[in-house]
Amino acid sequence: MKVIVIGAGASGLAAAASLAKMGARVTVYEKNAAAGGVLAPVLGEKFEWSRPYSLQRFLPGQFFARWMDELGCSVPAVRIEQRYCFPEFTIAKPDGAAPGWLDRLLEERFPKERRGLKRFSSFCRWMRTIASAQEKIEFSQSVALKRSVIWNYLFISRYVDLRADALIDKFFRDEELKKILLSVLIEKGVEPGDFSGIGLPLLWSESLFDSEETLERSDELQETGICHIEGGSEKLIRALSDTILAKGGTILTGKAVRHVEIGKNSVKRVVLEDGTEDKADEGEALAVVITGDPRENLLKTVGKEHLPPDTLETLEGQKLRPSAFAVHLGLTGDLGCGNKVTHVYIDSAETTARSLRDGSFDPEHQGYILYSSSAWGMRAPEGKSSLSILAFAPRHAAGIDWNHDRDRLADELIRLAERQFPGISTMIEERVIETPEDYALMGDASGCVGGLAPDAGTDTLPHTLEGIRGLYLAGQYTGGGGSVGTVMRGAWQTAKTIESDYYLDAVREGDEDDTEELDG
Repeated sequence: MKVIVIGAGASGLAAAASLAKMGARVTVYEKNAAAGGVLAPVLGEKFEWSRPYSLQRFLPGQFFARWMDELGCSVPAVRIEQRYCFPEFTIAKPDGAAPGWLDRLLEERFPKERRGLKRFSSFCRWMRTIASAQEKIEFSQSVALKRSVIWNYLFISRYVDLRADALIDKFFRDEELKKILLSVLIEKGVEPGDFSGIGLPLLWSESLFDSEETLERSDELQETGICHIEGGSEKLIRALSDTILAKGGTILTGKAVRHVEIGKNSVKRVVLEDGTEDKADEGEALAVVITGDPRENLLKTVGKEHLPPDTLETLEGQKLRPSAFAVHLGLTGDLGCGNKVTHVYIDSAETTARSLRDGSFDPEHQGYILYSSSAWGMRAPEGKSSLSILAFAPRHAAGIDWNHDRDRLADELIRLAERQFPGISTMIEERVIETPEDYALMGDASGCVGGLAPDAGTDTLPHTLEGIRGLYLAGQYTGGGGSVGTVMRGAWQTAKTIESDYYLDAVREGDEDDTEELDG
């Protein structure tokens, strides 16, 4: 069969690589000059920087590592660890600390909440065991793993319908502790009252703050850990692209799609902006996979008149993550921050999400993230290092012209970063600034970073559209929503759906042919 994929970001390349491995004849169209989307590196004259996408489940034995192995395009991953800095408290692994240090750190800070912390730790372990076992079931239909999911679910079932703020209230009374535990939602762009509580344990684990912690805890539980691709995310882009090409697929950059033609409730052909057409050969099935921003790629290419009312309603109600303002610095020396990603927060997750949604840009209170791409192998001259400072930002900020004010705002971010790394302003050799305007040009017209906010009340788009045969969706607005891992997993599921749909159709058509022959 013939598959046309629109968009060569993480989801487009993941879907295309999976489908090419399944034997489909794949063509990928990308409107920008290079594949990769926001995973592409930020290029300077002497330095390269990676955008702030921490990856989960890419370590050996985990879902994406196993999936990449099956595709034949494995990439090495480097574990990284987080630090969370608050005005009067910092969560970071102490030197030489033994496992369990995070629970001990919180118990020392909040001794009156010791009982709640132990209960919360058990709840998190049960929930992470369920998630880990479910992931392993994807590759092995183990009866023991299925029993583990059911058994652990019995312990967490009473919390399933709670939002994150209500869940935390079940365990704790101290407002400072609640604020700290819910701060992991700030980069998700969602208020705690809108986030499913059972998702919180997946974001709150010692393994996310400790790159040396053993991940394999039992046959059922493998802790997540966070990582980055060694040498930068462009190696992931290259590995997926090479797999597509090796399987006979085609990737065409600088080629924007104007129109997806629908006829008799099925896709017929794709028309590019230059007027050329692409379609299946005679007797060949055709599927089209649309990725990226559906407001840009789905509504404009397919047209509202062809879309089911439920799809239009879902699009209208979706809540997006904020955009970002970033300063990437090339420094004359080594900061020594290694593989750590530092989060600096003052306001609560609720206050931050609301102020960003209302058009406010105030990184001093809304928070910012610092990390060094050179720590995981991005290009930097010998003896020198890089530092990126990222603040989440509204697409349109009150009183700010992103292009006109970019240098002033970059200076302010550097001033804030000096509090964590004194003296960096005297070490700057090169700097590159990215605004929400720049993120909007990368493929998502809304400028948001990561697509959908993980709002429990926001529906995601399905992988298939009812009533249109051969049209499929993948990316940050479908399935589980945004984040690189979720997007790529969703793309894999889209590919599996296509494989299943056309395999089953072939069986049914063959059965019908046999019946007609017998009747004759």
